[in-house]
Amino acid sequence: MLLDEPSLGLAPIIIQQIFDIIEQLRKDGVTVFLVEQNANQALKIADRAYVLENGRVVMQGTGEALLTDPKVRDAYLGAEPDGPFAGNAGSYSAGAGVVGEGPVPATHPAPGCHA
Repeated sequence: MLLDEPSLGLAPIIIQQIFDIIEQLRKDGVTVFLVEQNANQALKIADRAYVLENGRVVMQGTGEALLTDPKVRDAYLGAEPDGPFAGNAGSYSAGAGVVGEGPVPATHPAPGCHA
């Protein structure tokens, strides 16, 4: 399943419901390719994650590893992952994550593909 910015413009309570549904899909064995600006939320549930800049993969790893990586926190999240601003800090960052056990997509975008 491909989800492109499912939390864009939604109230925080609805955003949490959306991510709860994505978690349930994961538990049901559905692979989800998620493109999401709310990097904190996305990285919390992603098995694999990719940080894109200008359409290029600049970092990749597990969601947990990227969530706690100081470079990612400083550049994209703006706060400690469990700090007081964790719910909002990533709302202006970009990221892509893979949730579930299915195949992992290529690490580089197709020629001419821009994020």
